[in-house]
Amino acid sequence: MEKVFDLKEVINGVTDSASNNVEDVRFIKKMEVGQVVRHGDLYYNFVGEYGTEYPHGALLQSNQLASGTSAGSRHIAEAPAKCYVGTKLPDYYNDTAFIGPYFESKERFVVSHPEHAGISFRAGNYMVSFQLDARTFSKVKD
Repeated sequence: MEKVFDLKEVINGVTDSASNNVEDVRFIKKMEVGQVVRHGDLYYNFVGEYGTEYPHGALLQSNQLASGTSAGSRHIAEAPAKCYVGTKLPDYYNDTAFIGPYFESKERFVVSHPEHAGISFRAGNYMVSFQLDARTFSKVKD
């Protein structure tokens, strides 16, 4: 006899397993220029070693990497990282990609989120880009 699943039970199971990952931290040992890590609807592009020049704007007052007030927008580059206005995406992007902040740190740091596992990055320079909806070419909301 074929097993029948209750949709509500399946959704609750997925939600429970996803929320259990919040305390976990993914450890990224090494990244090379051009490599990208996805974290929900944000992409973290490694753009250089700490201390190398990469175009960016003014220092931001917040280390929140996505705009908004919902829990889904709470991607935070924890200290000692510093966040700046992003001004240039890496050359491998086309002009439809959404640019986010630039952030850098001289030592290992964590990008945290209340609904996803955190990510521990090595020292370096990073550019944020946002996931796009292929139908509307608008920014995806986490």
